Amino acid sequence: MFFLRFYVKIFNSARATTYSFRPFMTKQQSTADAAPFTGLFFDKKLLFALGCNILTSGEADAIILHGMARPGMLAESAPERLLLFLEINKEIIRGYAGMEKGFGLPVFIGSIFAPWESQMIYDLNKEGIRIYDRLDETAQILSLMYRYRVRRESMNI
Repeated sequence: MFFLRFYVKIFNSARATTYSFRPFMTKQQSTADAAPFTGLFFDKKLLFALGCNILTSGEADAIILHGMARPGMLAESAPERLLLFLEINKEIIRGYAGMEKGFGLPVFIGSIFAPWESQMIYDLNKEGIRIYDRLDETAQILSLMYRYRVRRESMNI
């Protein structure tokens, strides 16, 4: 929820970006406020459009999708609805991991759970998708990437 509120408030001045969400909104929702987007947080189409708009806006150098995954390891007798919910979340994470390759900008996926605490994270790590369970790791990587870019620019490489 924070992610969407932050995005809409920061990028609200860029009307073209904000209005690109019109197809995902009902008549009662307004692009002037972040609140309408919070109820649509797990709508895959909205999340993918949001990520694409952020990465193509020219206003962001990277994106962090944090708060994905659920705790617990699944038993063989897990309810079908839980398996479906987890698969939808996996598709969202796979989509964002693909955006990194497609747009050439860093996409960090974060969760408060480690791979041994969440079946979803465990499964995605096995697929080769890195999910950061510590915000300090993500911050350190972003800081090092920034320093590297500044250094390359100063050397005119």
